[in-house]
Amino acid sequence: MAVGRIAYGSGDQEFIDRLIQYRKLTEHDADQLRGVAVAQKAPTRLLHESIECALFERFKRLEGFFPRVSFGGLPTPVQELAHLSQKLGVSIWAKRDDLTGGNGRRVEGRLFGGNKVRKLEFLLADAAACGAKSVITFGGIGSNHAVTTAACAREQGLGCTLILSPQPNSHCVRRNLKLMHLYGAHIYLNENADAYSDDVFRACLDSVARDEGIPYPIPFGGSCPLAEVGFVSAAYELKQQVDLGRCPQPDLIYVAAGSSGTAAGLLLGCKAAGLRSQIVAVPVLPDERRAWDVVATPTDYRGAIESIARDTNALLCAYVKQFPQCSFSDADLSVESAFVGEGYGCFTPEGQDAVHCMYECEGIQLDGTYTGKVLACLKCHAQEGRLQGKKALFWNTFCGRSFDEQCAALDYRQLPPAFHRFFEQEVQDLDC
Repeated sequence: MAVGRIAYGSGDQEFIDRLIQYRKLTEHDADQLRGVAVAQKAPTRLLHESIECALFERFKRLEGFFPRVSFGGLPTPVQELAHLSQKLGVSIWAKRDDLTGGNGRRVEGRLFGGNKVRKLEFLLADAAACGAKSVITFGGIGSNHAVTTAACAREQGLGCTLILSPQPNSHCVRRNLKLMHLYGAHIYLNENADAYSDDVFRACLDSVARDEGIPYPIPFGGSCPLAEVGFVSAAYELKQQVDLGRCPQPDLIYVAAGSSGTAAGLLLGCKAAGLRSQIVAVPVLPDERRAWDVVATPTDYRGAIESIARDTNALLCAYVKQFPQCSFSDADLSVESAFVGEGYGCFTPEGQDAVHCMYECEGIQLDGTYTGKVLACLKCHAQEGRLQGKKALFWNTFCGRSFDEQCAALDYRQLPPAFHRFFEQEVQDLDC
């Protein structure tokens, strides 16, 4: 039985109630949505796959409770960053989640990858098991999460609606907007936080009019306990690689923190798997405006990460009594907030330098919004001598594959008019 069915039921009424948990709607809008909700659902199209899931290998019982569909690329390799290590004088390894995403079955070419694939393998499997015809999620106009959701939803035969907020413009923003369109997503621009409810309501009505029903809601960044099962599994995957001698046990794991879910899953997974690794979470949003109006989420990063980790722990323990019940100390998690810069999507000189350094040393592409700031933190710690005698692991969450050919063939004027200006105004330059 799907986890979503157990927790929320399988009808549109339940989808609406869940949507309200993630995005504020006025009572009037919520009542109107309930009025157009229909009972008919798409037949389940899910091909249940559990291959290459380290958590299921450790706890066989979980496979029966948590449907999962594989989008390819797991397990991701670990790689010694020999040239970067030599440059900085410390031992640095990388977990290559930039290499997720297999060849699209319904979409020509390779799927968009990155860290969000691990979450969506569980979220979209649950959506399909619940009988949803479509999904809705939220992010910035350059959101990697939004692109990955659109790509993977199309692979599953699900419609996809994206509610997007403005952020500083960049080449990555332009690429991602084009990819969202190429993957068939219906995109809406929200420029006024006070009108967010109206935009979500309109998008849901449009979904109903397209015969895609009330969409299954996925929160900002995909961060919720069910999704973080994917990153608990990622920690067990790393433990397997350590045990096989493919990399040393890291003392520190550096990872970006936006909606906090990736760091939370790794925090719980490392503790449960017995990895003695401190998670170094590098925020990309200032604490006071940490996300786009995420409901019932703590405003500080440490609180958010630990809260999601505890909720995920409770979810797993509810299904498998043998899963460890974990507690977290200051030694398990460090939050380094000094690398945000002026805000989300705003590139920093340190981040830009880190992006160029990684590309020159290892030929690995990073971005200025997330991974560049993480590597800037790691570089700073190395230069301050904080990594002497320690082994650091850089968790690469970015999808660094090139989609230039697909994007070049698309005229941006095919996108909704509200997005055209992002192709006509200047951008932050981070080309390597």
